[in-house]
Amino acid sequence: MLPVLAVADGRGLRALSAAQWRGAGLLGLVLSGIFSVETYGVVHTSATNAGLVISLTMIFTPLAEAAVTRVRPSRAFLGAAGLSVAGVALLTRGGGFTSPSARDLLMLVAARTVHVLLMARMKTVRGRTRCR
Repeated sequence: MLPVLAVADGRGLRALSAAQWRGAGLLGLVLSGIFSVETYGVVHTSATNAGLVISLTMIFTPLAEAAVTRVRPSRAFLGAAGLSVAGVALLTRGGGFTSPSARDLLMLVAARTVHVLLMARMKTVRGRTRCR
């Protein structure tokens, strides 16, 4: 992937500081770990359960952010989160949803919540995003 980035924006990559490279390396390792656990988890649980748990990342991330910042989520968010969980459960009910097992915890670990929280807090990656 780095060669593709070098061709696309070589000057931008050369302008990164050592701290930014270390931060990017850390985030890359975390994401690689997440993908490894996710791949292993998909093999050891049903596709339906895997999809359900991974789709809940959209709910886990704001809840984890609220726990880290100690700011209570709004009622609107909690209501929408509840409806989302109910909707996903209804969608998967007829497709072979089975009761959660210890293997499903692998998919929960693979939820990208940790990666998102790290990205938001790493000073070395803040302010470097740009769109062309």
